[in-house]
Amino acid sequence: MNPLHRWLNKLEVASRGIPVFVPRQVKDEVSGEWVWGGRWNMERPIGDILLGIKRCGELGAAVADDEPPAGYIYAAKTKDQFRYMPLFSRAFEQLEEDKLTELERTAIELRQSYAGYGMRSRIDRAVESLINQGYTLDRLKLVISPFDPIAADSEIRTDFGMLTVAQDIMVPEGVSYVLQNTGNDRALAWVKRRNELNGG
Repeated sequence: MNPLHRWLNKLEVASRGIPVFVPRQVKDEVSGEWVWGGRWNMERPIGDILLGIKRCGELGAAVADDEPPAGYIYAAKTKDQFRYMPLFSRAFEQLEEDKLTELERTAIELRQSYAGYGMRSRIDRAVESLINQGYTLDRLKLVISPFDPIAADSEIRTDFGMLTVAQDIMVPEGVSYVLQNTGNDRALAWVKRRNELNGG
């Protein structure tokens, strides 16, 4: 095994200063059911998807011997202390499109739109509209389907700071909005409506 690509323990990965994803189960606010989510400790490479060594090779974008990992993911089922698997950054253009899973394809599309003027700018506009109404960022959250790849993050960066991400099983995949519902005060700004998914 290439030493550069080996799995790390907790202390080693903490000293790298790069993104780490820790999967965890979170309780859905509406249904009360436990669903898989998790969070990154910092921003990932903009627009790219992070993949393991084996998956990079399967998608025609093999990892070079001197390529450093772009992040790590925690694997709880590993039996020793080295539980953090290296991940490597890949753009859509580097991958064999016909071999992508639907989840990988969706994740890439969302990361690309979030990085440019798509999802990210929509979220910023929604947050701005509520801030202009007098609400503060710490009272707002992005409500999104747990099946959306972005739901894996507990927070996302906006032009106004970090925004909390809240999964809602009742929200259709692809639909999202920014919500303020502290106390008796409730306000909502759409990020993407249902009719937009159908080209409306």
